[in-house]
Amino acid sequence: MNVLRLFVLLGVMVGIYGCEGEHKSLPHSAKVILHLDDDVCSVDQWVYCWGYKGWISGNETAILDSAFVRKGQHRVELDLDIPIAEDFELLFARRGPMALVVVPEPGDTLELEISDDDLLTTKAIRGKSHNEYYEYVTRDADYKLRLAAMDGEAASDEAKKQLREEWFRFLVKTLGSTDNSAVANGGVAGLRVHFPDRLKELDTLMQMVAKKYADNKSLSRYAGITSSRREDFLPALPASAEGLMAEKRVMEIMQQRNKIELRDVSIGSPFVASFRDSIGHKVVPCVGDGGYALVDFWASWCKPCRREVPFLKQALEKYGNRFTVLAVSIDSNSFAWKKAIQEDGSQNFVHARGVYSNGSPLRVVKELDIRTIPRNFLIDDRQRIVAKDLRGEELMQVLDSLLSK
Repeated sequence: MNVLRLFVLLGVMVGIYGCEGEHKSLPHSAKVILHLDDDVCSVDQWVYCWGYKGWISGNETAILDSAFVRKGQHRVELDLDIPIAEDFELLFARRGPMALVVVPEPGDTLELEISDDDLLTTKAIRGKSHNEYYEYVTRDADYKLRLAAMDGEAASDEAKKQLREEWFRFLVKTLGSTDNSAVANGGVAGLRVHFPDRLKELDTLMQMVAKKYADNKSLSRYAGITSSRREDFLPALPASAEGLMAEKRVMEIMQQRNKIELRDVSIGSPFVASFRDSIGHKVVPCVGDGGYALVDFWASWCKPCRREVPFLKQALEKYGNRFTVLAVSIDSNSFAWKKAIQEDGSQNFVHARGVYSNGSPLRVVKELDIRTIPRNFLIDDRQRIVAKDLRGEELMQVLDSLLSK
């Protein structure tokens, strides 16, 4: 934190808390610009930015802003009045992320592209604080995947110990250097959850974090707790009536969202969906003029799915310039998924995942009612379903009929 920002912050704190420590709001505007993909903006709906006012306590829920999104509207702007940088969540009422973490900063603009398959967070087009948090979350997810892989490969205890020690040192270094409250909160949580037996040796560091983020009462209190008693982690202040109303509204929206609204997948219906590849890039069925794409749902453990691969290869070989395969895996194990691609020699397919990073199916997979596999949809250049559940030679027969016209 530079000297100028420190003096500004100190001035703000005096204005906010006053002589008696009484909270007086001194909000600053933070703009959040969202670019919605075709899937997210395919319905009328509301989008909410909500979270906890950490500058009051970790128990004060608030809906910072909301906007109505009309069908076909690709751009949405939200304006947040916040006195400090804080992490909040985006909640779309019908289609889109339900808990996408965003980290806006007072006086700054955060700009993101939004897809229906986003789970925890996504890299921003612009927004320094947010992207610092994104980098931290990416590192955290990579650590957990590596640790899980070691368990699956029966790695030695020494190798696991070394990986854990590397992560411990990274968290300690991050906490000692970051000026980002969202990153600091993640680091504190990571140390408390993964290294509870080493908290005593971190007391000085934790107290430094608590003092550094004194304006974020929730984080400061969380970092400063030295005991492991459950009751010590309860919020220091009860929620206000306004906070309770906001919390109730958010829960109502989430409960409604959890009711899966099945999509129409009959012949002739539009197929609008996006997925992510192995490095997080957005993937959609790509169809050229007069061409077709097969969206094929499969998994490494599904033998009938993998028996279909030779037929898909034959179709690609014959109609490669007018036909593509988007293979959407519902594997919870990314290593098994990548291994199967190598074994089947299907690298010329466009590959994507149909699950979140925690292994649960994407919402779009549920909405498409993918309960058994193999399952596939043949899409034309107008993004319409022209055939589905094609097996074996049937795919080539249908393509011959369509592409010979």
